[in-house]
Amino acid sequence: MNKSIKVLFFSLVLILQVSAVSAQVKAVQPVAGKIVKWEVMGGKDNEFLIYIPQGYGTLSDGGFITGRPGIGGKVDRKLTVYRYINGVVLTMEYYEGDAKQIQKDMQDKEKSTADKSETINGFEFRQFVGNTENYFNKTQHFRIKNRLYVLKAIAKSADDPIVEGFFRSVKLIESEKVASPNVSADMTTFTLSDILEQSATKIGDDVIVKSEDADRKVIVLQTRRPKFPIEMVRNQSSGRLKLRVLYSSSGKISNVEVLESPSKQLEKMAIDAAKDTTFIPAEKDGRLVSVYKIQEYSFGTTTEIRRF
Repeated sequence: MNKSIKVLFFSLVLILQVSAVSAQVKAVQPVAGKIVKWEVMGGKDNEFLIYIPQGYGTLSDGGFITGRPGIGGKVDRKLTVYRYINGVVLTMEYYEGDAKQIQKDMQDKEKSTADKSETINGFEFRQFVGNTENYFNKTQHFRIKNRLYVLKAIAKSADDPIVEGFFRSVKLIESEKVASPNVSADMTTFTLSDILEQSATKIGDDVIVKSEDADRKVIVLQTRRPKFPIEMVRNQSSGRLKLRVLYSSSGKISNVEVLESPSKQLEKMAIDAAKDTTFIPAEKDGRLVSVYKIQEYSFGTTTEIRRF
């Protein structure tokens, strides 16, 4: 992990003792594979607690606008924790800034409707659940003041024990009041599932699956936004830059093709940014696969980035 990112991340997310949360972690008998423990994290001022399996990655970002330029929410800081384990994708995103507008922009982009919405311990809580033919998706938003915590899980079934443990471990803390929004009132403790990590099979770049044929699509965690010179962008009043990007099963951008470009200089900047992408590969038939995606930059009075 990049040292500067780690320092920035842990200035906000604190690693605490397991006893800080009312939870029990069962012992695991040694068997083939890697035994993984859960690790507990705390949000700003320890107001938000969550468990995630050890071995996660972290990313930091900030200073950008969600949604449409000039209208979207300003993100002063964004921190991401992510974990891919046994076919399950877990992410926790933290935003500081115009939290209400950031949340609205996220919902508009996903075109989702909350199936649960309430206020818990000062947090505006919303839940979104969706299903595809092959995967179950669950997202929860926790907004308080200028802060937004977003939990996401994608798994093959709603009752996957890793997903259940992830959401049940949430604790919202205000003064001395502690709330567990995903645990029934009669449960004083919960047991985190035993995890034995199995390595995912990866198909090489020589076998490429169409994005629309993947059981689970590529999950882009962070893409560096190209810093196009303002004057150069203004000169491209109606230009478009189009890339075909290979998201490989190894978790790397292994090829970038230029399909359309108004300028060699803009083209190079976009390619360099595309290569600096963190993502979780697509999945088909229980294996990680390589897929191509189209990335497009439209130039006008504003610069817009789109992925297909």
